Amino acid sequence: MKGEHFTLLYTDLMRGGDMIDIRGQKCLELIDYTMFIDDPLDCFTSYNARNLNLNYCKKEWLWYLRGDRYDASIVEHASMWKKIQLADGAFNSNYGQYIFGEGQFDWVVSSLIKDPHSRQACMQLLNSSHMYEGNPDVVCTMGIQFLIRKNRLSMYVRMRSNDAIFGMTNDVFCFSQLHQMVYWALKEKGLDIELGEYCHSVGSLHVYERHFSMLTQLVAARGDDRYEVEVPEIKAFSDFLDNGSEYAKWLRS
Repeated sequence: MKGEHFTLLYTDLMRGGDMIDIRGQKCLELIDYTMFIDDPLDCFTSYNARNLNLNYCKKEWLWYLRGDRYDASIVEHASMWKKIQLADGAFNSNYGQYIFGEGQFDWVVSSLIKDPHSRQACMQLLNSSHMYEGNPDVVCTMGIQFLIRKNRLSMYVRMRSNDAIFGMTNDVFCFSQLHQMVYWALKEKGLDIELGEYCHSVGSLHVYERHFSMLTQLVAARGDDRYEVEVPEIKAFSDFLDNGSEYAKWLRS
C-alpha cells in the first residue's frame, strides 16, 4: 500500500513515543527512529487529515535549488523562517548552499562514477559553524549518504531532529527530489542503475501538542484517507534545470 511508511511512522510515534517538555511545550518523542521508503517517488504525506501544503513543498525545493543562503523569499511562504533568520539576513537551513554551493552534489556524482561501490558519496549539512550559543538556526539535517548496491542507488538521510508533522513532510519531499537528481546525473554519465530505497533516520522524531489530535486522526485512518499527487515524470537530469521541462513547470506552478 502506498504511503504505508508514513502510516507506520505515525503509529509508532503515537504508541511508542514518550511525553517530554521542550521549551515549555508538551511533545511526544521517539528516539533514533528510521523510516524506510522503498519507492522514493512515494514521498507525499497527502492525507486529508494532514492538509498537505504542496505549494510550500515545491517552494522549499526551489529555494534549495537556488542555493543562496541570503535568499529571503522563503519567508513569503512560511513565516517561521523569519523567526530563525540570522542577524545578517542569512539562513543556515537553506540546504542548497551546502549541496550545490559547496560542490557536494558534484562530489557525490564523481565519487560514484569513479567507483560505483564507493562509501565516500556523502554530503555534510550540519557543521561546526552552527555550534554556538544563541544560534536561532541550527541545521536539523546532519548528513546524507548515497550508496550503489545490487545496481540500485539508495539514499540515507540522518536527521538530528524532525517534527513529524511539519518538518518531515517537507524534508522527505525535498530529499526525494535530490535522490532522483543524483540518480539522473549518474544515468547521464553512463551508469546503468535503478532508483533504490530512501532511508530517513531521525535522532529525535517528535510531534508537538498542537498536533496531537491530527496524529490521532492519521493513525485511526490507517492511510485510507490518503490521496494521490500527480507529478510529471522526470526523464533526464536536464528536467531539473530546464525551466521549460514539464517537471520544472509543475514546480513553478
